[in-house]
Amino acid sequence: MDGGRREPGELQGVCVEIPRRALGRRHATSRIDKNIKRQREDCTVCSASAVPLHERYGARVCRSCLTLFWFAEVLLESDATESEIVPTLAFARHASILWTIRDPQQREATARQLIERYAALDLVGFVSGVPMLRMKPAFVEVIRYEGSSLVKRVRIRVLSRFAEPHVMAELYWNACEREGLPRHKTSPGSLSWDFDRMHLVVDVGPREDIHPARLHQYADYPQVRRFAFPLDTVVEELLRALLGQGQDKNLMFAALLSDLGRNSSMSLEKAIIACVLWDVHGERSERGSTGIQRSEEVAELISQLLLVPLDRERITISRNDTAWRDAHKVSHRLDLCKYLLHSNQVPRQPL
Repeated sequence: MDGGRREPGELQGVCVEIPRRALGRRHATSRIDKNIKRQREDCTVCSASAVPLHERYGARVCRSCLTLFWFAEVLLESDATESEIVPTLAFARHASILWTIRDPQQREATARQLIERYAALDLVGFVSGVPMLRMKPAFVEVIRYEGSSLVKRVRIRVLSRFAEPHVMAELYWNACEREGLPRHKTSPGSLSWDFDRMHLVVDVGPREDIHPARLHQYADYPQVRRFAFPLDTVVEELLRALLGQGQDKNLMFAALLSDLGRNSSMSLEKAIIACVLWDVHGERSERGSTGIQRSEEVAELISQLLLVPLDRERITISRNDTAWRDAHKVSHRLDLCKYLLHSNQVPRQPL
């Protein structure tokens, strides 16, 4: 996916978030140089204190909110699907560094580096400088013995109910190939699973672990049956059983996983407005229930900052306006994407 470059706006300066506790005591004006003096303001959208704020169609917004509306604006003029819209907008507030970069090649390079921090994301392409993303149905990582380069487990993280068991088994097999792990037809190996941080985790290992006192003896993984991993066909059948198949009543762990990619998805405009509306105004209780109140102020704000500039129809608080119901429908998918992004970050490398 690619398209002409669209700038987020002619905006000056870099927005720096300032926690209230970091502001310290106020000094006399005479002690502050006029060239560096800044007045703290609140973002019109999220009410966060930021210096400086930036103009967007008459509103003063922080860099994080500016990036959210920039991503949404580009998406509205794209051909993205719901399975790309939700993860892209879930990622938007993590990507506020991008709009300050004017050079297209540098912006794309920085975006790629940024996306590499999030193991759950797949980059589909770029549209007007904005990365289009999808959540991976599943991904594999290796767990090593402490203080050793030898592999202890191959871990499969299943994020979507639509993850294909044979594809995940292939990912597992490829990891075994890369790491030089032995697999024997008669090796049962070890298999365990858990539902952790809103996704299914399956650990695959050998029948016996290598004793910690013997790890130093091996430069490479020992190619013997007792330390062998199970075949990919065994892993595939286990994953199929754990997920379940067919109707919802027949699902097991799949019922708890993300349903992005389902057949009855929202239209492009509905999905984008719903995500922005939920991000800006949605509420989730400690019990997990969600709700969103119809608000003339919020409806006017989103119309002003996103819809009117693109000649799109305003949202209203009318009972006939489905945007509010759509926001409630998309809430679980958007929140789950945000949570999976946060809980599956790889160690940071400097950009």
